[in-house]
Amino acid sequence: MSGEGGDKFTNWGKFAWDILKDNRPAVNTEADYVNAVPANASWADLSAPHGTNHFTWKWVGPGWIIRDFWFDMMLSWTYGARWRGGGAYITNAVVTVTDYSVGVGGYDIRIACRVGNIENGGSETAPYPRIPIDVSIGYSNWLYGGGGTCRFLVAGTGAGNATYDSSARDV
Repeated sequence: MSGEGGDKFTNWGKFAWDILKDNRPAVNTEADYVNAVPANASWADLSAPHGTNHFTWKWVGPGWIIRDFWFDMMLSWTYGARWRGGGAYITNAVVTVTDYSVGVGGYDIRIACRVGNIENGGSETAPYPRIPIDVSIGYSNWLYGGGGTCRFLVAGTGAGNATYDSSARDV
C-alpha cells in the first residue's frame, strides 16, 4: 500500500499492533512489524539491507516524587535493501519495549503502534519509501488518566525524524 508513488510499495507486515497489553510488553517481532518493499518483488529478489537505524525514548508516568511507571522504547528499522540494483527499501521496522517498570497506582496502561500511508521519498527511477509511524500511550487509574503520541518518519535511506510527546523524552 502506498500514498504518493502509486503501487510502488507493498507492506507484508501490519499497519497496527499493540506494544503493551495488560501492562506488559506484547510485541511479537515475527509478526508485529511494517515494511515497504517493491510491489512486484519477492524476498529472494531483494539484496541484504545496507544497515539498521533506531530511535530510543522513555515514557514516564505521573508521580511527584517517584514516577508511577516508565517504559524504555525503541523503534528500529532495516534500510537500503535493493531490488534489481536500485531503490532503497525497508525490510523491517518494529517498535519494542526494551525495559520497563510498572510501580504503584493501579494503572491500566496501553501502548500501541499505528502506521500511516507509505510514501515515495525518491523518484520513479530511484524510489525509497518513507513510513510514518505513530506510537501512542494511554493510561488511567481510579483517579485520573492521560496519554500522548510520539511521531516518527523512517526512510529507506536510513534517515529518520522523531517528534516526541511532552511525556516522553529522547534517551
